Amino acid sequence: EVVTLRLQGAANVTIARGVHFSSILLNQEASIRGMGGLGAARISSLDLSNSSATALRLSATLQTSNPSDVAVAALGVLTLDVSSPSGCPLGSFKTLSPTALPRGSLHIAVSGALTAPKPGPCDAEAGQVLSQILGGGAVTLQATIVGAENPLVASSLIGTVLSLGVTAPSLPLVKSLSLPSL
Repeated sequence: EVVTLRLQGAANVTIARGVHFSSILLNQEASIRGMGGLGAARISSLDLSNSSATALRLSATLQTSNPSDVAVAALGVLTLDVSSPSGCPLGSFKTLSPTALPRGSLHIAVSGALTAPKPGPCDAEAGQVLSQILGGGAVTLQATIVGAENPLVASSLIGTVLSLGVTAPSLPLVKSLSLPSL
């Protein structure tokens, strides 16, 4: 994906000591390689130490990259809703600090809670997905940006869906998981 920017017009320039140039014509075009969307990310660390018998709270680090020619700063704190590939809700997370998208490799720390689904078609699937994650299996989740602290970028970010590949840790964290309906 390539974005083309064009600057066209005229400018008046005054340099120190009264040197003045008027009607300087500008006609410049630049092609910039884009990110190709915010689609590929994986969880590189997972911490469940703040969990209890009634709540599965976790902190994680999302790893992705920005291959574009442009860095984006000051996105602010982002809020993400996480769901299974078919859209069953699994929880909500926030970035732990204001987020930026520098060029190259990115590591974004998030914290939140996985929630038991309401009784219905999603409870069995959510239980299977969470069991896979905690048992060391690989699974792909969706994270939808539902909030952005910076109002200048919020409208373009909200609704963006990330595909998160949760990679298996070296040892399973638990052998099974059962989520009772609330």
